[in-house]
Amino acid sequence: MPERLGLGYQDLSKINPRLIYCHISGFGYGGPMEQVPGFDPNYVALGAVQGQIGLRSPGHPCPHH
Repeated sequence: MPERLGLGYQDLSKINPRLIYCHISGFGYGGPMEQVPGFDPNYVALGAVQGQIGLRSPGHPCPHH
């Protein structure tokens, strides 16, 4: 959590009172995957999409041809 690093809203709004602050989690808070980084490759792997992505020729993505 950003608060542990002194980067929570309460800390940062003291520096900039007009701050608009957003904090999100890729896999939610409190679940079994709470600490897993939320990046596209993780979502693709978990969604079993990897097998649907192919290459027409080296370096040219073309999943349907």
